[in-house]
Amino acid sequence: MTLAADRQAFKLALDAVAWVNAFQYPPNGGYTSGDAWPLVTRVDYPNRFGGVVRWEVFVVLSSDVSTAEQLMDAHTPAIRAALAPLMSVTSMEPRLLQFENGSALTVAVIAGTREE
Repeated sequence: MTLAADRQAFKLALDAVAWVNAFQYPPNGGYTSGDAWPLVTRVDYPNRFGGVVRWEVFVVLSSDVSTAEQLMDAHTPAIRAALAPLMSVTSMEPRLLQFENGSALTVAVIAGTREE
């Protein structure tokens, strides 16, 4: 698969999860709770047969910390299950994304790897 095809596969898998609204690429602002998208963080080429792509899937939570934690509790098991056929899920962590305009966004980041 190509990276673009992988992104489409991630979108389809994530769209099957209740509450999630998936995109192939990060939306350009206007984020809402449940928005999700994959990002390539690195491609390693350990041998001549292909690469290992490191993905991070971002899922928008809530600006309220308590609500964000509750959303993680409620939805990350289903999100992880949806992603498991597409990548080897290695971690999940809450993260605060800071933007240049001073705003911030609480997200869950699900990381994993997939062979090219």
